[in-house]
Amino acid sequence: MWNNGEQLIARAAGHLGVPTCVAMMSITSLEMIAQGTTVPPWFQLYFWKNREKTYNLIKRVETAGIDKLIITVDGPVRANREYNGRNGFGMPFRFSCRSILGLARHPSWLISTILPHLWETGLPSLVHYPTNAQPNILHAPNDGSIGLANDLTWEDIKT
Repeated sequence: MWNNGEQLIARAAGHLGVPTCVAMMSITSLEMIAQGTTVPPWFQLYFWKNREKTYNLIKRVETAGIDKLIITVDGPVRANREYNGRNGFGMPFRFSCRSILGLARHPSWLISTILPHLWETGLPSLVHYPTNAQPNILHAPNDGSIGLANDLTWEDIKT
């Protein structure tokens, strides 16, 4: 995580003529990422349980000039990422002695990355989620209808 990192990656890729893929779980809006690059990005999409909300997001993607979707289907199956457990990574973020010490050992990162983000937009949140249900790094989604769909079919893709 770096302040404006997702935009910087898209710009750098664009200068090389390569598209970047905007993560559905990113903290920078697809519109901001798309407007800053010369090569239209792609968008990674998880289907939510509420298909209408998913299709509204797809319309938003289209409006931003993004015409490539990468459909991700593995989300409902929890991966056994042992390295995340060992490193204490998870969403929502949980403070622990280890994470607090890690933050304290990197004051320049805190000052250059976290503080500007807090100042400009508050806690980093998943900005592609519906406004009234956006989870942030400290809180899980508060709307069960935006849980990841585990019943995706080819009919959903055709729509």
